[in-house]
Amino acid sequence: MTRLTGFDRMWNAYPNPGEGADAAKRTIGGGADVPWISNTCVIRISRCFNYAGHPIPDRAGDEIVTVRGADRMHYAVRVREFVRWTRRRFGPADFEHAYVPP
Repeated sequence: MTRLTGFDRMWNAYPNPGEGADAAKRTIGGGADVPWISNTCVIRISRCFNYAGHPIPDRAGDEIVTVRGADRMHYAVRVREFVRWTRRRFGPADFEHAYVPP
């Protein structure tokens, strides 16, 4: 099982923090900058993984649907598939944080 590394690189690769979906889609470009992608959570996180040395595979044996960004890297588009892929690839999370709204 692969070990997840490069948190600082992942953090720095997060596209357009504090900006809307359209800004993130423009930054990633290519097949990610399309109207049907309205929830950009997974494409943003995919960019973090890609640029930290953990590239998202093309479909991963049909396990995960991806689009190709302008950088020719692959970006997941469905949360459930991405979570399943990360668990299989990297194992369970080292810790979890439950957000309690104010």
